[in-house]
Amino acid sequence: MLASVRTPSRYVLLTILKALVGALVGLGIADCYYQMSLSDLHAKAEEQKNELKYLKNELKYLTIGIERVADIKYSRDVSGKVVGVIIELKGSATSDVTPGSDVAVKQPNTAK
Repeated sequence: MLASVRTPSRYVLLTILKALVGALVGLGIADCYYQMSLSDLHAKAEEQKNELKYLKNELKYLTIGIERVADIKYSRDVSGKVVGVIIELKGSATSDVTPGSDVAVKQPNTAK
């Protein structure tokens, strides 16, 4: 009779042990995927950071180019917050013109 009492408890302990081992394996696999995804996110963030630096540099040169041909003024509200941009373009043009013409006289066609 003692053997029949011990048998179910042995199966219960094995089931609990298998569940714990399965949980540990699952946690290990999940952690592995988490670390890989974290590494990918760090690489993507670094790539976007470099792209942002490049765009800021290009914007700086573009702004310098705009300031050569335009006056940029910011319109602000009462609190001093910028609410708009006014760009006044400036420029000049020069041209040289030399008048001239060629005159040619054609005889009318008098054939009858």
